[in-house]
Amino acid sequence: MNEIHTEATTCPSCGAQRGILKPGWSAERWRGAAQLMFIGASIAALIGLVLGYSAATSSWQVNWGVGRKVNS
Repeated sequence: MNEIHTEATTCPSCGAQRGILKPGWSAERWRGAAQLMFIGASIAALIGLVLGYSAATSSWQVNWGVGRKVNS
């Protein structure tokens, strides 16, 4: 977060490349946002697996308009 020369491509202090992070976004903020997205995607995948398993083991076939009961 030091000021660097306008023509420099990397920070002489830490080696960070210019233009990688948006202004106002720190690496910690990006990491937090990425963690939230990963948690959200994991929850969505888990819900999909539960609903898919539930539909596969159900005695009713509801596959996009086929609403016939399966004889078991």
